[in-house]
Amino acid sequence: IAMVISLPVTSIRISFPVSYYLLKVGAPIYIPLVVSLVSQVAYAIYLFTDVKAKTGITLSRFLKGVIKPVAILAFALTISCGIESMLVEEGFARFLMVGTTTVAVSLGTIWAFCLDSGEKSFVKNFIASKL
Repeated sequence: IAMVISLPVTSIRISFPVSYYLLKVGAPIYIPLVVSLVSQVAYAIYLFTDVKAKTGITLSRFLKGVIKPVAILAFALTISCGIESMLVEEGFARFLMVGTTTVAVSLGTIWAFCLDSGEKSFVKNFIASKL
């Protein structure tokens, strides 16, 4: 885990001197952004190859099984809570409304997009056993 934590720091440590040098030799002002993005993409590629080597999970399986559901949930929460935050005046009522909407949208999105049929039947049986 120390390796995973130290790599982004290493990426940042590398991007600063590279950006400084490129700016000194006359590169455009946006070069630190480009260098930072390239170093972060290189780090992401390293992470994916490392995870694949250690667990056998392919990139497409990771994107479909992890990133897609998380992105759908984040998008749904951003839209629903963002609209409420803009339309409802600040106060306790907005707090309750956004909190309730967060729970409802999270559960609905997880149920609709994240769980397969076996997991849905497990949840149904678990809830039925508790009632």
